[in-house]
Amino acid sequence: MSPSPPLRWTDALAGDRDAFGAAVAPHQEHLLRLARRQLAAEHLTPEELVGEALVQAWARRAHFAGTGLSLRAWLVGLQTRALARFSRQERRYAHAKAVSLDEAVPMQSSEADAVGESHYEFRQPFDAPSLADLIPGSTP
Repeated sequence: MSPSPPLRWTDALAGDRDAFGAAVAPHQEHLLRLARRQLAAEHLTPEELVGEALVQAWARRAHFAGTGLSLRAWLVGLQTRALARFSRQERRYAHAKAVSLDEAVPMQSSEADAVGESHYEFRQPFDAPSLADLIPGSTP
């Protein structure tokens, strides 16, 4: 496809959402087909990926000069980077989710002491003052 007409893109740069929509509309079907191929087992629909790419395109529309690169290629690049960003976030989430606070921590062999005990029992010294010693007139 040829780059968008300069008039529509100039209007889009000025903040006209209708001009932006008209400029990217011819490329949306291609972006959807590409998203269906890119998404194998991701937790993302093709429509969500295309939507994210278009949101990024709107936010970064001033960065597209239209010289040397077609609008379609620029949109495909934004979509590919959005998918890469989402995949990184999913990997980080899966790694963080793998750590559970409910499960017992597996004991490493180096954590045991010389006798083979993994923890110590805490005992109060016999000469420690009790509450009855500290508060006069209180009876236990």
